[in-house]
Amino acid sequence: MIDILLSTYNGEAFLKEQLDSILNQTYKDFKLIIRDDGSSDSTVDIIMDYVRTYPSEIIYINNGDAGRNNGGNENEKWHLGFNLSYNELLKYSTSDYIMFSDQDDVWLPKKIEISIERIKELEKRFPDKPILVHSDLTVVNKDLETINSSFFKHIRINPSKNSLNRLIMQNTVTGCATIINKSLVNLAMPLGEEVFFYDYWLALVARLFGVIDVINEPLILYRQHGSNVIGAGADNMRKLFKKIGIIKDLYRQGCLLYKRYYNYNGYNDNDKGLKSNDKMILKSFIEIGSANIIKKIYIIFKYKFLRQGFKRNIGITIGLILFKVDFIKIKTKCS
Repeated sequence: MIDILLSTYNGEAFLKEQLDSILNQTYKDFKLIIRDDGSSDSTVDIIMDYVRTYPSEIIYINNGDAGRNNGGNENEKWHLGFNLSYNELLKYSTSDYIMFSDQDDVWLPKKIEISIERIKELEKRFPDKPILVHSDLTVVNKDLETINSSFFKHIRINPSKNSLNRLIMQNTVTGCATIINKSLVNLAMPLGEEVFFYDYWLALVARLFGVIDVINEPLILYRQHGSNVIGAGADNMRKLFKKIGIIKDLYRQGCLLYKRYYNYNGYNDNDKGLKSNDKMILKSFIEIGSANIIKKIYIIFKYKFLRQGFKRNIGITIGLILFKVDFIKIKTKCS
């Protein structure tokens, strides 16, 4: 059994196409678990129509009280935001495998079938390991016309370059193209406030303790439109200095990794916890926040805290050099 988790928010325009594409998959042994994050359009009405039509396939989670900590505004108590909404959904997942769905894409008919076959193959080779598998995507416009047949080529990344030092600087995993096993969920939960994006976090934990594998075949029509929460826009020079602001989010996430796993003793008797090299990478990344400029440059290039692509690295490297931990508030110190 697979749990497919879908968080919706004002998604009436494209939701029906996405739900139909999931329900028409060649692989049928799944539950679609949906949580709406406070929509003000007809999204919930659409969901309830599908729940009535497919009561065995769809579960709707109505947990508005989960947003009660959002400042006490009764009108916003449902709205948790992207990561925390998926954190809620993961609490309701009971299956051995989990997939994530956006509200505005279209899944190709064999997406589940191909994904589950790959992760089960990997589990035979790596028993008891946390595993994450992700695929390529076809980038399309709002009318499903192809923009680029490969998401990887569109944003100019090689997903196999996912060593910890690289991955901590640049996510190469797209949540809606992902399948994970329960071992990874148990290890990665909860998705705290310091988590940048849920798929990024899952990829980092999988890299630390398990396996990441890539299906170099598009299994989704990845729709790009004006109201996307997260899109596939290619880099350009105008975005360069925006990358400097990303550093504080990367640092928060690095701190969370450090706090949770630096002294972690392992998730079972066969696991010895964090590898010594990974400990050094995490520790060195955290040190950037308080180091002087000379030491920052030394750490960055010694441990290759870089992204893929020359233009990306200009902005990120400048950001790391200028960054000071005093610029942001972190609830718990990294060390």
